Amino acid sequence: MNGSIDSIHNSVITQQLNDEKRKYGALLPKSGVYFLPDEKVVGFLKLLNHNRQEREKEGDYATAKQMKTKFEEFSKAEQQRQE
Repeated sequence: MNGSIDSIHNSVITQQLNDEKRKYGALLPKSGVYFLPDEKVVGFLKLLNHNRQEREKEGDYATAKQMKTKFEEFSKAEQQRQE
């Protein structure tokens, strides 16, 4: 009985981790105890990245490059905040 409860618990934990990986991607630390990324920061990064892709489609590569630089800067800052 205890073995099946442990198995179910492990399955639930694994599913939660997979859900977090899909939601947060590279912002999720690889191991150890961690803080989840700030929802507002993640939303902003997604929006910034989407807008960068749109600028690239429109051929505005200078603006897209600036957005990519800012995305990397903010993403790195968020990753460092979590450590």
